Amino acid sequence: MVKQKSPPKSLQLWFILHFMIDIFIAIPLFLFPETFLSGMGFEVASAGIALSRVVAAALIAVGTISFLMHHKKIEFYLLMLDFKLIWSASAIVGLLISAFQTKVTALYLFAALFAAFFLLWLYWKQRLNR
Repeated sequence: MVKQKSPPKSLQLWFILHFMIDIFIAIPLFLFPETFLSGMGFEVASAGIALSRVVAAALIAVGTISFLMHHKKIEFYLLMLDFKLIWSASAIVGLLISAFQTKVTALYLFAALFAAFFLLWLYWKQRLNR
């Protein structure tokens, strides 16, 4: 059960860092999808360009919400941690399936990044629920 009213400062900093990483990846993916994707080893088709912009939009949304809420009450953090756990877990599965199918090694790096964030969010969820 959560006893504190405000989130720890270190968790607030992680949310800000998450915002910066999401935006760092999302902007070039949104503005220059063909260059970004071909640089990662993908064969780029029109559907890939369109879908990459949807992924970038999701990253912008998740990152921006993380930034905007970093001074909110603990209840908001608990909800957002649930969201981040679901988002990162499903992304890991999707990225690994795609990596096996396409043999694009960059997908393993993105899966590892999502896995690191999943473990981070899981740690904080468990810590806040003590």
